[in-house]
Amino acid sequence: MNLARWEPRKLSASASAHLDVIRTVAAWAVMWGHLRTLFFVDFQHLLHPGWLLRVIYFLTGFGHQAVTVFFVLSGFLISTTVIKNHFSGTWSWREYAINRSTRLYVVLIPGLLLGSLWDIAGSSLFAPAGVYTHPLSDLGLAIATNSLTIANFLGNLFFLQTILCSPFGSNTPLWSLANEFWYYALFPVALSAGIAFARKEMRVAILLGFVAACLAAFLGLEKLIGFLIWMSGCVLVFAYANFPLRAKGWLSFYIPRWAVTSL
Repeated sequence: MNLARWEPRKLSASASAHLDVIRTVAAWAVMWGHLRTLFFVDFQHLLHPGWLLRVIYFLTGFGHQAVTVFFVLSGFLISTTVIKNHFSGTWSWREYAINRSTRLYVVLIPGLLLGSLWDIAGSSLFAPAGVYTHPLSDLGLAIATNSLTIANFLGNLFFLQTILCSPFGSNTPLWSLANEFWYYALFPVALSAGIAFARKEMRVAILLGFVAACLAAFLGLEKLIGFLIWMSGCVLVFAYANFPLRAKGWLSFYIPRWAVTSL
């Protein structure tokens, strides 16, 4: 079996720039979606919305879709790195764990500390408004002050939010970091199990396959559905490797790279 055809193709400068643009737009979409949910009523509660309000609500209504875009991009970029390292023989669990943990904790630790500070201050300053003592639409049925506990803080610190504990305080978007962490863990384990199986290293394949199955059972169905979305980015890695864009005149179309090289 020729595995070389599945080796990820290096991103061009223009492709990287386009991905940066997509991430920027998605980040803005998520931010405006959260702001609208927290400070504005739902659209169906508006009595007589004019065209301007309709436009504003439309443009700020793509938060969930933007998060999905982030997951696909994450799957694309992370799986590219992991697969490339396996192909080059430079794969290191230690280096991968350090890089991924650093990437997440740079965001998570300040988020937890600043979130706790603002929530404690907010629950004191705005107590009469009921913001921290009643459910908010962005928090579902959760009440922010109920999750401001040491146990929740530690659970979120180890990416257990929405699995064994709730997101800390009012910072419900922390659920996405938990998803990312466990997808970062599950993918290389499953991939390594598949590679070991292909190499007839059955003991290693069985061990890693068992670990992957345990991780999947621990995460549950909802997060595994999210993992499928994340894995669609990995599918794009193989598509990008084998179906490079080839221009001919004003037409652009995809031709499998393996088909071209076999001619």
